[in-house]
Amino acid sequence: MEKELFRPALIHNDITSPNVIISDDGQLFIIDWDHIKIGSVYVDVAKALMNTTQFNPDFIQSLLKGYEELYPLDRTERKLISSLYGLPREAWQATRFPNRPRSREMLDIMEQTWLLRLKAMDLLDEWTNQ
Repeated sequence: MEKELFRPALIHNDITSPNVIISDDGQLFIIDWDHIKIGSVYVDVAKALMNTTQFNPDFIQSLLKGYEELYPLDRTERKLISSLYGLPREAWQATRFPNRPRSREMLDIMEQTWLLRLKAMDLLDEWTNQ
């Protein structure tokens, strides 16, 4: 994180499945850059993992492999991404706005996916220690 203080990065800040397009020849494109901002690449990678992989180990490994082909990460950077991934954003949002109907929906989603999330977190812990 100290590196980011001296070399801030532009991040997409909204990498979700609808913002990812795969062309006929297999190239991946990220679209919809209207939420771009200066921020943490580690947070952006963790959010991309949460928003696009559906907790699927193959998708998680594929995203991380592709990312590291361009930007290799050291153990500390991997640990940071793994830790950020483990923070359930749905719980944070639901507690910030407890009276919103969407808050209950987010907690339900978190409950339904909890076992898959735990397995994904185990996978990321293994990746951290490689």
